[in-house]
Amino acid sequence: MSFTSVLPTPQIILKAKPAPPTDAAKGIDTLVSLTVYAAPKDMARGAEALSALSASIPPQLDTAKVADLPALAGPSLYGYILRLVKKGDIILPDDQNNIVNAWKAKLDKLSEIESKLRTFDPSLADTLAAYISELKLIVDLMPLVKEGDWVYSDHFNLHLRALQQLIEIEELLTTKICLPTSDMEQLLATVKNYAGQLSEKKTGDIVASADWNILKQALSVAHSLDERVSARIIPYTPSCLDPNDPTWAPSDGWTYVYNFASADELKQAFNDLTGYEVVENGVLKWNLPPDTDVETRRWIYDQTWRRMAVCLKMSIKKMWYIATTFLYLRSYMYPDRCIDVDYSINMTEWTPVIRVFGTGLPQEYYFPPPDDWFVIVIDNTPGQTPYLRIYDRSKNLLLDITLTFASCFTMYEMITFHPMNLTNIIIADIQVDWLALKY
Repeated sequence: MSFTSVLPTPQIILKAKPAPPTDAAKGIDTLVSLTVYAAPKDMARGAEALSALSASIPPQLDTAKVADLPALAGPSLYGYILRLVKKGDIILPDDQNNIVNAWKAKLDKLSEIESKLRTFDPSLADTLAAYISELKLIVDLMPLVKEGDWVYSDHFNLHLRALQQLIEIEELLTTKICLPTSDMEQLLATVKNYAGQLSEKKTGDIVASADWNILKQALSVAHSLDERVSARIIPYTPSCLDPNDPTWAPSDGWTYVYNFASADELKQAFNDLTGYEVVENGVLKWNLPPDTDVETRRWIYDQTWRRMAVCLKMSIKKMWYIATTFLYLRSYMYPDRCIDVDYSINMTEWTPVIRVFGTGLPQEYYFPPPDDWFVIVIDNTPGQTPYLRIYDRSKNLLLDITLTFASCFTMYEMITFHPMNLTNIIIADIQVDWLALKY
């Protein structure tokens, strides 16, 4: 397998061509079960190659079973073994056919990703579908082979062209999906590196075993990348954080999720609006004139949520030495399961910090305001230990606090946002991606 002499061929050969009936070819066919790739170096040049190959075969092996010689372990892709080969290996039809079948399975996998994407991003799904169609055109040209068929330059070249098209697909997905991870970027770089080591073959070129091994390894790495990409495809949110992520969502799901896709959804989420609220590209914002601060509330008596989560972002543009509360959360379960947690912006040595305080907390907590989206979760499920958790955009846990209860004389819930545009005091923008509630 170390060297394969590529036979003359037109641009694309779809039908295999039988071996010429020379004495040397007959001998090789009998001895090594000539397949799509001629195993010895310079097979077409005659008996010296046959002699060298014969010397490499252990004498105890029955020549009829030479094709069963063990190969190096290789990656398994969609159930197809892509064996890694070494110099002198016998070349089997499966060395071509398994790659072809793996490509077909790859097309099915990419189509699954496209379908998943289409439910919430039709435009990106259309682009991906066009890329997949181009890949399919290449894969459809790849022949399946049998023992005795010749190897042609396009057998290898089509695999390389398909790999190059796959890289375009992977680049599209890793740049468009939510929050590509560093390992995804590394996998994509590895696939590109492998592809950069390969070049198309022409009539008379030598195809080394390393060429096939690099191709198979590239396909294996691309498969790992696809698995990660598929897991990251979620319904689009501006924050790229899914309200239904099990990190914060109840196992049986939320009762309500407000994604702020419309003004109507804003009215469903809050029953005390100020007129300064704006819903734009799936985000709740406030358009405040100078020297204005407002409170947007959800305030409902005789009920309260068991768990809530909100994904928000803050931008502090100006602040003097003060403390001001920007978010109030209340869950009062009469008579003695009552929690209130407030979030304020404080100045500590002229550095803004978020202060978390309230009757449900054993003490006050401080942490630097994230410069990106973050998620606040409060759980007040009866029979369970109540908690407050705050996550950053990478789902790292910033705070994890066990809450305590206070007594109260009523049952109600309240969620209040307090954005501020006070020119000489504080300018603090708030944006809300989603609000999720469980009753």
